[in-house]
Amino acid sequence: MSETLSPPRRVTVVAPNARVDVALPADATVSELVPQLAHLLGMPADDPAVTSGGWLLSRLGRDPFDTARTVGALGLADGELLYLLPRSQRMPPAVFDDIIDAFAGKTDDLPGGWSPAATRRSGLAAALVLVVTAAVLLVVAAPPWSALLTPAAALCLALVTGAAVLSRVVGDSGAGAGAGAGALVHAAVAGAAAFGGDAPGPTRLPGLGLLGAVVCVGVVAVVLAVAVADGVAAFVATAVTSAVLAVALTATLATGARASTSAAVLGAVLVLLWPTLPAAALRLARVRIPSVPGDLEEFRTRTPLTPEAEIERQAVLAAGYLTGLLAGAATLVLGSAAVLAVTGGGWRVALAACLSGGLVLRARTPMRSRGQRLVLLAGGAAGAVVVGLHLTLGAPPGTQVRAAAALVAAAGLLATFALLAPGRAPSPYWGRFYDVVDFLVLAAVFPLAAQVTGLFARARGFGG
Repeated sequence: MSETLSPPRRVTVVAPNARVDVALPADATVSELVPQLAHLLGMPADDPAVTSGGWLLSRLGRDPFDTARTVGALGLADGELLYLLPRSQRMPPAVFDDIIDAFAGKTDDLPGGWSPAATRRSGLAAALVLVVTAAVLLVVAAPPWSALLTPAAALCLALVTGAAVLSRVVGDSGAGAGAGAGALVHAAVAGAAAFGGDAPGPTRLPGLGLLGAVVCVGVVAVVLAVAVADGVAAFVATAVTSAVLAVALTATLATGARASTSAAVLGAVLVLLWPTLPAAALRLARVRIPSVPGDLEEFRTRTPLTPEAEIERQAVLAAGYLTGLLAGAATLVLGSAAVLAVTGGGWRVALAACLSGGLVLRARTPMRSRGQRLVLLAGGAAGAVVVGLHLTLGAPPGTQVRAAAALVAAAGLLATFALLAPGRAPSPYWGRFYDVVDFLVLAAVFPLAAQVTGLFARARGFGG
């Protein structure tokens, strides 16, 4: 944990017969402070307030503080006036004779107000939008792709340099991450321009141009993941997605395979490699996995001792890398499912449904990070939406009405689950049921992929 301590809060505490100026430690709880404050204010131990339930600490006209919360968690600031009263004499609610002034004060206290941080974020977001818009304008102007190489590469290099300087020199990693996001867009344009030749416009980009864009984005994402202190998960996700897409595009261009075939192979490979992602995150974070000692003496002499600060740094890095790997893999699975669903055919749609359902079921695995679970749920839900739209948009009106009714029923079930499940312990029977469904869905991916790619047809041909 960090060694930096929050400064104490200098406040004035008022009791029925005395007042005192004190400095309250930020990490002390109210229950720890109240007896000390009562002693400082000269309240004897046999005071009736103590025998009748103790003391309450509060702001003027507010509810008493939760005794389990710390001074820092309560948001106390220097100069505040607090009141220490017996529990039997709770402070009455405040009343105001100037309604306009009171209303203005309460409005200022509402959460969500504008702040310097909001100004900073808005300005950075606007700058990023302008950078992305510049890249879009370069492309839609429809010059030959080769003419875009110099401006796109120059802008990409400038943004990467700016991201590194902002993060490492200025110390503003958030601004560095924003500049890095703009650099990725211009890296895609530069990569496409390097291999796009003289083809005009974005609609005539050859396959090599698309491959060049993916490769350049991956290379720049790796550089940004190292150079920028913030946004590691996003840059790792981009690098992973680009690397796998580059391999898939290379294989597709070399073999002349159909898009559905490549998507089926990619989806099956990702399902196969999914269990290796946590170990890969630990490797990227350079976490040393010690071997199991053979005896007590070996445990004492060979077990490495790691400082707590280093453990915390590696834990944060590993969590960010795992989030990025999961996001990249989920994006690729979603893309594979979308390609399979759009190309049509019963086997392709079934494979797309299994890939999307597998993402949702993977979110059941124990995860400490909310982002890691959300990327899986979002990817699976988006894939299910694509499959559902493909099945219903071209269907007869009666089928669409029945699909709408099914969606309403599913929404009701989800709402019921959201309201009831958080307060209950998970049932082992339902857990086992989901384990079986998870196994069946993932096991179905491989025969479906073999059917989509034509492996079964080739096997039958070999047998005559």
